[in-house]
Amino acid sequence: MIGSFKLCVDDTGVPKDISVLKPSGYDAYDQKIMREMANWAYKPYVVGGSAVRVCTAITFIYEMK
Repeated sequence: MIGSFKLCVDDTGVPKDISVLKPSGYDAYDQKIMREMANWAYKPYVVGGSAVRVCTAITFIYEMK
């Protein structure tokens, strides 16, 4: 299964917006992934010496056994 998510972090590196780009087909699992992603922490992304908000896509490829 594959699930893709959009993650945006603010200028301090804290996740602010998380959404599903491609659902895995298991809504409860997608919701769990998004809850966990909300707890991630990043170094601020710096452009021209200033921290800025940034968004990216993250894809999980997994197999249920």
